[in-house]
Amino acid sequence: MSTQCTVTFVVLLSVVGGLCAPCSPHTCKLPACLCSGSRIPGGLAPENTPQIVLITLTDAATPELNYTFYTKLFNASKTNPNGCPPTFTAFVSHNYTNYFEVQTLHALGHEIADNSITRRNDSSWWKQANATEWENEVGGQLEILKKWGQIPAEDIKGFRAPYLQNGGDTEFKVLSRTLNFTYDTSLPEFTPPHMWPYTLDFESTQECDFPPCPNASYPGFWEIPITKLVDEKGLCNDLASCVKSDSEWLAYMLLKTNFIQHYTSNRAPFHIPLSAAWFMESNFTLNATRRFFNDLVGLKDVWVVTISQAIEWIRKPTQNIDLMEFEPWKCDKEPPVVCADSAVNTCKYGSHYLYTCTTPCPKHYPDYGNPDGN
Repeated sequence: MSTQCTVTFVVLLSVVGGLCAPCSPHTCKLPACLCSGSRIPGGLAPENTPQIVLITLTDAATPELNYTFYTKLFNASKTNPNGCPPTFTAFVSHNYTNYFEVQTLHALGHEIADNSITRRNDSSWWKQANATEWENEVGGQLEILKKWGQIPAEDIKGFRAPYLQNGGDTEFKVLSRTLNFTYDTSLPEFTPPHMWPYTLDFESTQECDFPPCPNASYPGFWEIPITKLVDEKGLCNDLASCVKSDSEWLAYMLLKTNFIQHYTSNRAPFHIPLSAAWFMESNFTLNATRRFFNDLVGLKDVWVVTISQAIEWIRKPTQNIDLMEFEPWKCDKEPPVVCADSAVNTCKYGSHYLYTCTTPCPKHYPDYGNPDGN
């Protein structure tokens, strides 16, 4: 059976586009291929499956946000069951980002991923952008992260579309074929039991909330669904878009009740999309998040890891009892060196600043169409 077929997404419960052969686990096999659905990879029982928690941050990387998010929420007393620190995935856009902070996060073991250069707030632009425009936005930010954040190209593996607005096959061809990314995580879902990440080799059963979604086949390219959160009035795509909580207890329970849906079901990864807007919503959201996080690190079958680490587990499903020796989740590698605070290069361009360990300053501010600043 050929993998070069059309991938069909469900839009408002109706099927659009050409149909390809349904995904069969007899044809689509790990580690390279996985059908969309709620089945636990490897056929593991839920009680033998780690509950993966994916904390993602989609924002400019700034000292203020890093201090709030990392220092107050992630500290040395909190560890995964193997003693390694919890890690998150940061989808970094360019404007206002401090690339010394990006490099620091990477050195601490967190994953740095792509969120475009401009993060322009215009859904019609992202819907209609051509391949060159997508490459300028996403490939340009990839170059900026490499040059000004000094992040190795092989460590930048994923993308999240600004405001979750997809660009269909035009976008996905750029992501998977031009830029050789490993995954996208821009498609919300809510179909209990929740979906596990899957590859885009065959037909997908996931809904498409923000069309256009991809219709072609992208062998080996992973989609990491964003499970919608349930609040008191319905569904929301991230914490900041949920109904504003009136108290620390209600904010805490929003996180806890949504986590329990995963933990007591098929243990699909529990995705927590954080942003500066959530922390600034009220003076108690940070405490609520920290309280919930303290609950997580007390559970011996819960692991807070990056998206790339989660994909490595899905490629090689491993039971809870064997996870202490699971190599992709260890933390014994020597961290990369980051320049000292005093060595950070501050480059000024009118109202724009570039903070980087890279020298010398570029002639122009790196931007859309000119990521190297030359």
